[in-house]
Amino acid sequence: MSADLNGSADKGMSTESSRRVERLWWPLDDTVARRISRYKTSVKRCAFVGAGFGGLLLVLGPGTLIAHAPGFFSPVILTVVVFGAGFVGWAYISFLMGRADLEADVEDGTVARSDLAQETNRYSRAIHFSYLAALLALAVASALTVLAAWLSVDVS
Repeated sequence: MSADLNGSADKGMSTESSRRVERLWWPLDDTVARRISRYKTSVKRCAFVGAGFGGLLLVLGPGTLIAHAPGFFSPVILTVVVFGAGFVGWAYISFLMGRADLEADVEDGTVARSDLAQETNRYSRAIHFSYLAALLALAVASALTVLAAWLSVDVS
């Protein structure tokens, strides 16, 4: 049984499942160049999730789509969207600042692009959880919107 840099022990996981875990949790042995690349990708992902919330609000804006659904749908959907937007906003800013800090350190010559990023730029998993929470909130709000729209259909 060996322990990786994330502190978890390898309990006979296959190589493929350990790669999936590694993709979910950023490896702590990233180089600075790789960490900057991960930050750039994460910023884009946050922008896409934010755009999803914006699109959902545009669909819900007039209020006619779910007008005849039970009354609790609108406030629940709005609450999920607001919390999700807050989560994605915090993740976006955090990823952006992490990238900017690392790029500034490389520009100053404080660190080399081949150095280990964890020694110069501690990665907070809370940021990643915030992004995942926003993604989940978008999925829940979208599903609730579709359900409310179907419940609004007058079949008589």
